[in-house]
Amino acid sequence: MMLDVGAGAPRDIARAATLLQQACDAGEGSACSTLATNKRLRGAPGADVAELARKGCDAGSGRGCSDLATMIRVGRDVPTDAIKAESLDGRALELARAACDAGSCAECRYLAYLLDDGRGEPVDAARAEAIRAAQVIATRKACEQGDLLACNEAANDVAFARLPLAPPSAEDDTFLRATCKRDVLEACEELAFYLPDDEARPFREQACRLRDAHHCRSLSTPEGSTKAEDIWERDCEVGEVNACVQTLALLEEAKAPPEVVLPRAARTRRLASQACRAGGFGCSIAAKLAAEGRGGPKDETAAIELLSIRCRDGMCRELANQLLQSSDPTSKERGLALLEANCDKGEGCDDLAKIYDEGTLVPKNAKRARDLYLRALRGLEKACDNNDALACSLAGYMYFEGQGVRANALKARALYTKSCNLGERSSCDFIELTR
Repeated sequence: MMLDVGAGAPRDIARAATLLQQACDAGEGSACSTLATNKRLRGAPGADVAELARKGCDAGSGRGCSDLATMIRVGRDVPTDAIKAESLDGRALELARAACDAGSCAECRYLAYLLDDGRGEPVDAARAEAIRAAQVIATRKACEQGDLLACNEAANDVAFARLPLAPPSAEDDTFLRATCKRDVLEACEELAFYLPDDEARPFREQACRLRDAHHCRSLSTPEGSTKAEDIWERDCEVGEVNACVQTLALLEEAKAPPEVVLPRAARTRRLASQACRAGGFGCSIAAKLAAEGRGGPKDETAAIELLSIRCRDGMCRELANQLLQSSDPTSKERGLALLEANCDKGEGCDDLAKIYDEGTLVPKNAKRARDLYLRALRGLEKACDNNDALACSLAGYMYFEGQGVRANALKARALYTKSCNLGERSSCDFIELTR
């Protein structure tokens, strides 16, 4: 686990996978479930992921039971079975509660997730929040006592507790600096993120030494770029989909010859497709490659199939837009119906408004478009009130362009400014345009 996240030693996912497999083979349930999660994110076939989750569950890992329940509930490379999924969720809750009562910080956190999500019993948000609050304190204490995995979690707690671009408290800043000195990658990354560039550089260098490729590249040195490329290539070889995407992007940016690019595009497409079918991750990447014919033949049907997996998890906007690009009238109708259904749930009304505004797929209807734009805007403003940086930015754009409302540069500037302060860096560039 420490090698997997870069706590106390440079991150080495290949070595971590070997050690986790050995621990899983020895009957360590948490190792099996961690391995299942990692393999799901790294493009392993869904049946292999499900088998590891099952082994974890059988060995007493609540996370393994819950992950297996999720897979069989929606049929991710395994047969669907709603009754068995419900039973597994109950077992997961039982195991997580017992481990939490025995003092496991990690299992207490997972118990909070299960209660928040209504897995195994009705949603209990208040109880989940109380558990999380207690675990923040317990995790920090475990870190102080020398548990570097707890230090990793505690650094995560700091990241989630503060607003983007806002510095943490003096106490948390001191904690992160001390924790980074102990070679905990998460703490170094957090310091590199919020500190000014000149002060952040030593922490970027430390994160690079702990094998974080993005921070190696951010050093803007030939050595840093070379190390980043090496990390991404090695991680891609063991199935890290995002590393494959980065490697492919670098090659395409450098205009590498087709004989170099094509095999890597094919590898990325294959791994992302498998990751998508095993757990929903990678669907967008694989669908884009299939739709564009990169890494294999252009395949609109495959792109739609992959995005349908995301849609089964409730994220249908990309599928709707892909269907609307189809040359098949039936697919276009299905895409429009999905957008309508999404809008009824309060999502994607702006996409639907644009269709009525342009009159390309349906008869032009300015009033319907205006009503939909306004509906989208009200949803974005509500999300912005809850400090959603992207929502603030999108709402700012709608006020600037006058979509659904009269154009209002002052309102747009206020929203862009809030979005910028919340960490949406692209919004910072738009503030000047509203003056």
